[in-house]
Amino acid sequence: MRRARRAQTQRQHQGGTVPTSHLVASALLPLRAASDPQGLARAVCRLLTSTLAVACRIDLAGEGMPPDLVPAEGAVARSAGRPDLAHERHDTRRPAPPGGSVEPDPARDVSWVTLPLVAERRSVGVLRVALEGAAPPPPAVVADIGHVAVSVAMALMEAVRRHEAVRVSRSLQEALLPHSLPTGPWFHVAALYEPAAATLQVGGDWYDAQLLRPDELALSVGDVAGHGVEAAARMGEIRTAMTAVRLVSEAPHELIGLLHRLSDESPTFATAICARLERSGRFRWSSAGHLHPIVAREGGGVALMEGGLLPPLGAGHPGPAVLNERRLRPGDAVVLFTDGLVERRDEPLDASLRRLVSDVGSAPSIEPDRLLDHLVSARQRRGPTVDDIAVVAARLVGQ
Repeated sequence: MRRARRAQTQRQHQGGTVPTSHLVASALLPLRAASDPQGLARAVCRLLTSTLAVACRIDLAGEGMPPDLVPAEGAVARSAGRPDLAHERHDTRRPAPPGGSVEPDPARDVSWVTLPLVAERRSVGVLRVALEGAAPPPPAVVADIGHVAVSVAMALMEAVRRHEAVRVSRSLQEALLPHSLPTGPWFHVAALYEPAAATLQVGGDWYDAQLLRPDELALSVGDVAGHGVEAAARMGEIRTAMTAVRLVSEAPHELIGLLHRLSDESPTFATAICARLERSGRFRWSSAGHLHPIVAREGGGVALMEGGLLPPLGAGHPGPAVLNERRLRPGDAVVLFTDGLVERRDEPLDASLRRLVSDVGSAPSIEPDRLLDHLVSARQRRGPTVDDIAVVAARLVGQ
């Protein structure tokens, strides 16, 4: 079937129908958003062996490709009907000719077309395609593969850029998130961060937990709009400002109010919630457009801790921040989270919040580390996340 399809494709050049390069270019469109160059190369090879070639190989190399992205064998795909090509190897030490080459291989009844993959005057690798028949392929077919090589090179260059942006963002975010969490005899605390599985990108979600004094624990989470280096950098600015402002005032509502004034000139929106848990059980928090925290009671019962809030940071400062307060009993736990833990595109936010409250209630334990594992697992079972997840939970142990 594939051989007949490839023969038909070559006849299409003579009949004036749509060239294969146009078909491949259309198929590449959804792949242009990829951030995995190796995965993109494999997908291109599979596409070519299903439409035009009996074998395909892409070797990622060159100045445009970071060293950690260069695989030893490249990306290989071959027609199931041509096992004789399974041992074909391309010597990556010998660069492809500037304009490419066509090499008949009578022993295997194929012709190899080798083309450099060049984008923005930088080499990103070599494309090597085997066509049916040892006779030189028609010039139109070779030109067609040349157009494919141009599209593939551009897609690979874009994938490299995204890969590097994700790597830098992750490094930045890991550097800005806490490397350890506080411990104490009267509380247990746990936190985690999960990047968005749907995009494999990093955003501006963060969490923090600090022991302000022996009997007071500070908790916070936040979410900067967007993804990538810009969102991670903005997250770093807010967390740095929060740390500096805390030297002036430790009250949650005063902290949120100062952050609002500092964010007046920011072009990026962000939500944040700052909370304080005291050894006595007093829990205070203030929010800038963020989702309400959840309380899980020791004896059973889970609820959203609703209260007043300001608009998100960067949306203007309409007035004084609201200080909310509740009383926890020994054994109770509180959970602060970003919207990645709850939001789904196929249901309203209120329904997602009710689902999260139900997940907390069904957890086998409200011990923070086990509770967070349960919540993230329950979220992932419902499908890939479209946003990052940052969550921190604290439990009051008691006297």
